[in-house]
Amino acid sequence: MSIHVLFEGVPGVIVRSDGVVIEGVELDDVVHAATRAAESAERIELCGGMPLEVAAQVRKAVSADIDVRVNRYGFESLE
Repeated sequence: MSIHVLFEGVPGVIVRSDGVVIEGVELDDVVHAATRAAESAERIELCGGMPLEVAAQVRKAVSADIDVRVNRYGFESLE
């Protein structure tokens, strides 16, 4: 399974390894980044600090086949 984690922070990919991508994005770019990530990811995980309104926008923007989750734990625990 390929997972793409998005968190609000300095833009750019900080990890790309074994089917996991962790990427910082500006809040205004989350939906665009998620749409781009959905082209290759089976699951998109949003940092728990993202507003729920943004998570809802992401859910609407990507295919229903893509699992969208809001993390309530540190993304570092994916290691």
